[in-house]
Amino acid sequence: MFIIEQKNPNQTDIANRIRLSAPSISWHVARLTELAIITESKEGKYKRYQLRGDPKHLASLMKNYYPSLWDRWSNRLAEMFLSLSREEEKEL
Repeated sequence: MFIIEQKNPNQTDIANRIRLSAPSISWHVARLTELAIITESKEGKYKRYQLRGDPKHLASLMKNYYPSLWDRWSNRLAEMFLSLSREEEKEL
């Protein structure tokens, strides 16, 4: 979810936000990369991560296979969109 929100965070960004150790983040990122859910790109000494493909497809998979996780994430997605809408209103 954080990768979707931040577009292309690095491992440190993810670790700081999610509050997991760097090795834990590396393990999870490696699994997501192997499954072709995210891609990684090198930027200097950092690797940046980005969702691969259509976010709607990922949402559909989560909804079908992990309904309780989907419920929590759908609430978070709604909050994210609402906060983006508020930011756009402030800019106007």
